[in-house]
Amino acid sequence: APDGRLTSTPASAFRPTGHPELDALLPGGGWPMGRLIEIQTPTPGLAEIRLLLPALRQIQAEGRWIIWAAPPYRPYTPGLTQAGLDLSRILCVDPVVPADLWWCLEKLLRHPACGIVMTWPAHCDATILRRLQLAVEAGGGLGILFLRQTMAHSPAAVRLELAYRADALWVHVNKARGSWKQGCIQLGRADAPARS
Repeated sequence: APDGRLTSTPASAFRPTGHPELDALLPGGGWPMGRLIEIQTPTPGLAEIRLLLPALRQIQAEGRWIIWAAPPYRPYTPGLTQAGLDLSRILCVDPVVPADLWWCLEKLLRHPACGIVMTWPAHCDATILRRLQLAVEAGGGLGILFLRQTMAHSPAAVRLELAYRADALWVHVNKARGSWKQGCIQLGRADAPARS
């Protein structure tokens, strides 16, 4: 389990996404640490992890944990290993009672040893999102919400939409706090070390 020996990353820090075209569209040139990121994906499990792989490797290199919270599928461990991730620094949590997910997410996002917390909620409201944003600010990591539909009002600093066309993954930047830039980039084939 996370041991808490790390200090929080300042909320103003940014980490490259590993995709230069995407970095060019994001203020700070990458993922804003200490912030929520919303990623709208029509079919969970196809390629959303592929988008995050460079950041996941970097977060592990910093000695921080990768958390999968209530994923819609079991992570495909051979694919994650092949992608360069250390399975001993990945924690998968799946609360028995669905309502406990929000409490669990708050605790994990606040913990400075958790570099990234990813979840696939069926629904969430503005009050929950504000609480999660406060938690991720305290912990200094990344909070990733994979949603089928985004909300009209959200404290998320970045809102992306994924689409799969002709065996390619397309990423559309719908919102990036601090920038008026919007755009769509192609990341190539839509395969990913995602599910078993």
